[in-house]
Amino acid sequence: MAQATSVRQKLDLRQSITASGFVMILMLAVLGLFALYSIWSINRAWVEGMNRVTELRQLSTASLEAQVSFKVQVQEWKNILLRGDDPSLLAKHHAAFTSEASETQTLLGTVAQQAALLGFSEDASQAETLIADHAALNQSYETVLREMQGAAATLDAASAHAIDVKLRGADRTLEAGIGALAAGIGTQSDTHRETLFAAMAARYATLRWFIISVILGTLAVTGFVLFRLLRATQA
Repeated sequence: MAQATSVRQKLDLRQSITASGFVMILMLAVLGLFALYSIWSINRAWVEGMNRVTELRQLSTASLEAQVSFKVQVQEWKNILLRGDDPSLLAKHHAAFTSEASETQTLLGTVAQQAALLGFSEDASQAETLIADHAALNQSYETVLREMQGAAATLDAASAHAIDVKLRGADRTLEAGIGALAAGIGTQSDTHRETLFAAMAARYATLRWFIISVILGTLAVTGFVLFRLLRATQA
């Protein structure tokens, strides 16, 4: 009878150890798979998020470059009015004015196209409006210059003053609009980056607590098995 009881206790102990070992292996397997998936998921989200931040930064940079180009264009317009009494300088600054106008159009076009491709329809629409406003302003500059200069090879002081009075401040609204576009895209980039950092921190915290929980659970199972072994040994 005692021998049968001893055999039964050994079988129960063996079953308990086997079950506990299976549970520990299962918990460790779940932990490993979840950790691997979480690391892959976090890395993927990080790469995609930083790519979007980079794209927004590139849009913001293109907008700032357009603003700078437009400022140079406006300066060349002022040079036309200031130095237009010299035919060579008039030709030089008018060519520079035309070149900067083309560059501004190209940069704004890039912003509009890329913003549309990235799904930022509001920014794309804003850029398209700025392109139209810029083209209209260029037309105004050229029309007034032709009307006041006429067939002359130079631009006399009286004509230059009349042009300045007529178009003074015409560039301010457009320059402010381009600056607002660049600032808005930059703000979106900063907001997206902060949101990304917060999301990554939350995922890391979830992964950390899950791993801690599984480790504690594994330790608890191990402790229980050891306790059963000790009791069986003492019996």
